[in-house]
This record gives sequence, structure tokens and C-alpha cells, in this order.
Amino acid sequence: MLLFKENNFLQVLEGERGQVLKLFNKIKKDPRHRRVTTLSQEDIVQRDFPDWSMGFNNLSSIDASRPYGFTPFLETSLTVADFAADPSRAKKLLLLFKEEKLLAKGAGPR
Repeated sequence: MLLFKENNFLQVLEGERGQVLKLFNKIKKDPRHRRVTTLSQEDIVQRDFPDWSMGFNNLSSIDASRPYGFTPFLETSLTVADFAADPSRAKKLLLLFKEEKLLAKGAGPR
């Protein structure tokens, strides 16, 4: 899952540890990326985004005034400072968009 807002990206990488670390190192070395920061790193039993090869949402284009699914997350940028006090907010934000996509497809809440 990849979110974009105001020239900032928030991304989750899931998979086998070695592959994820290899990909993350590649991302960090890419000259197009600056200030790459790990907000959270954890071993998981089950993926949160198992069926997604890549998901992208541009938060700048979302109408935050719409009542369904409104979240105060949309009122902030995606800077490290926004998540410094509670890095788990990043995962909550990504999961929110996953849930929104499922509801839009008619899958209903999990």
C-alpha cells in the first residue's frame, strides 16, 4: 500500500524478511527518495494486505469533507513528524484505506 500527499509518501512493505529488507534498501538508495524513514518494523503472522501487489491513493485528491469514512488523518501531511509520537498511526491509516477499498467493492467490513 502506498499513500501520497503533499510530496510525501507512506508505504507498507510486507513479505519474507530478507526480500522486504532488500527492497527497502533499494528504495533508500534510489536518488529520487529523500529522508526515507522506518516508522515501524515488526514480524507478523498474517499479512494485512495479502491480496495487494500495490495500492496507491493520492490523499491530496480526496474530498475530506465527505461524511462517510472521514478521518482526521486526512487533515495532516505524511511527514515523519506527524507519526513520531505514535508510529502505529501510519499502519492505522493504511488499514483505513484498505477497509475503504473493500467497502467500495461491496465486500463489507471484516
